[in-house]
Amino acid sequence: MKSGISRFYPIIPDLVRKGYCDGLEKMKITKEKLIGLLYDYARIHKQPSARISFQGRRANLYLGNRRKKYCNLTIREAYDILKERTVEKTGSKGNGYIGQSMSMNAKRAYERGLKPLSRIRSSDLRQNDFHYSVAFFQWLVHNWDIKPKEMHHTSASRRITAFYDSSVIRYIASCCNLELLYRIYREKITVEQAMQERGIRYAKVHILDTLLGGRSGKAVSADGLLCDNLLFLSSKLCIRSDNPGVDIRKVFDGQSVKRKNENLEKLMVELVKHKTMAYLKYLRK
Repeated sequence: MKSGISRFYPIIPDLVRKGYCDGLEKMKITKEKLIGLLYDYARIHKQPSARISFQGRRANLYLGNRRKKYCNLTIREAYDILKERTVEKTGSKGNGYIGQSMSMNAKRAYERGLKPLSRIRSSDLRQNDFHYSVAFFQWLVHNWDIKPKEMHHTSASRRITAFYDSSVIRYIASCCNLELLYRIYREKITVEQAMQERGIRYAKVHILDTLLGGRSGKAVSADGLLCDNLLFLSSKLCIRSDNPGVDIRKVFDGQSVKRKNENLEKLMVELVKHKTMAYLKYLRK
C-alpha cells in the first residue's frame, strides 16, 4: 500500500515523454529539487496556485491558473516539464550572491533562524510542540502541501531552496490532524479510510442566499461536505449544519461519477489534513 494524496489530473500526453537528455539518466532528481523548481516556476510565471504532490516515486503536477495538469508522472518527467518552463529571468531583484555558495537573501534567512528542510532536527520540532520524527515532518512537507516560509537561491547552479521556520512547525503542530496523518504515514490506513474516520460525507443542500452574500432571501441549491456538524462549501466557507438557513436534502458517501466535483474532492483531502478548528475563522453565521 502506498501512502500519499490522491489527486485528480488528466493523463500526460506522449509528446511530453520525449526529448530527455542523457545527462538526466545519471542525475539524482530528488523531491526537494522538484519542489524547488516548482517554487521557481511559480515565482517567475506568477502562478502562486501551482502545486505538486507525490505518491511514492510518481508525481502529480498542476501549473496554476487553469493551465495544464499532469498526473502519474515519473520524477524525471515532472523535472523535465518544470525545467523546460523555468528559465531564470535576467535582472533579478535579489541582493547578489556570496561566491558560488548562496544568495545574500539565503544567508540572511539562515541568520534569522530559517532552515532548509534537510537541516531541521528533532530538537527544532520538539521546541515547537511537534513530537514526532523528522522523517514524518519531511513526509508531511512533501505530501501534504506544507508551504515554506521563504524561497532563496542556493548553490552555484542557482537552485531554489525552501526555507522553514518555527511558525511553520507550530502551524503543523496546532492545525493538522497529526495522529490521523501519522497512521497514513505508517501505512496503517489509507487516505480514503481516514476520510471515513473523519466522518466526511457529501451533501446536497438548499441554502438561503443571504448566507452566501445574497439579498433575495431565496434558497439556492449547492453541493458540499459535512464534517463535525459543519457544512463546507469551500475551504473558506462553512456553515453550521443546523443553521435554520440550511436544508440538507440528501447525504451520501460518494459523488456521482457523472457529476464529479474536483474542488470538493480536494477539500475532502484538506479536511483529512486539518483539524476542524482551522476552518472556524471561515464560519458564516
